[in-house]
Amino acid sequence: MVRVIKAEILMLMGELKQYKFNYIFYNISMIIIYIGVLISFNSEKGSGTVVLLYGLITWQLCTSALTYISSVVEEEAMIGTLEQMFMTRTNIIYIYGAKIIVNVTFNFIKALISFLIVILLFGLWNDFIHIGLENILIMLIIIFTVFCFYILGLMFGGFALFYKRIQAFLGIITYVLLFFTNITSPVNELPVYLKGMSYMIPMTWATKNIENIVANNILWNDVIILILISVLYSIIGVLVFKYYIEKAKVKGNLGHY
Repeated sequence: MVRVIKAEILMLMGELKQYKFNYIFYNISMIIIYIGVLISFNSEKGSGTVVLLYGLITWQLCTSALTYISSVVEEEAMIGTLEQMFMTRTNIIYIYGAKIIVNVTFNFIKALISFLIVILLFGLWNDFIHIGLENILIMLIIIFTVFCFYILGLMFGGFALFYKRIQAFLGIITYVLLFFTNITSPVNELPVYLKGMSYMIPMTWATKNIENIVANNILWNDVIILILISVLYSIIGVLVFKYYIEKAKVKGNLGHY
């Protein structure tokens, strides 16, 4: 596993050198999105803005996590190396596990830099500091939620193994996560049919817990629900991924794009 992680780090470093222009402007675009949403959707100042920014960071990390494995599968299939990955001695779960570990570390570093830039641009440093050690608890909740979204993303990786292209479908989920998970609009203000859907999404409970922490009103029931829903979706992600691996092998879908 360690050797696979080292190989993934070297691969990532190579990609950063080769595509640094694209990486730089992608992150600038995310900062622009954060600024635009903060201006458009936030009527409060101070800690309320910090909560919204935390929600946006969670959204960006979770959507990246959800789409990561499927994008890797699509890329490997397109260049013709997908079948070779499944024929190696290393278990495919270990290979994708190593990719997730490296990618999540890299994404958290990028997110932290973007977060601090926006905090400074909006003059929120004192509000951020005022939250105190609770910032650490918030970050732990974000890390836990994002990691579970990576595992859930295995399900969409399974879909990509069999259906090949699913990015349009994932695009829909990206917007659902932004607008209906207690980030831009309180979940209590959503229509009933959307409220029920929202409460089934782990990110909704993550953002609710972030709000509670900042308000010094931690509700352990909300924490437990976040954990239970996240674990449930993680189990579903692994099971669906394994199912589609076998299905793709039977149908012979690994060898063509």
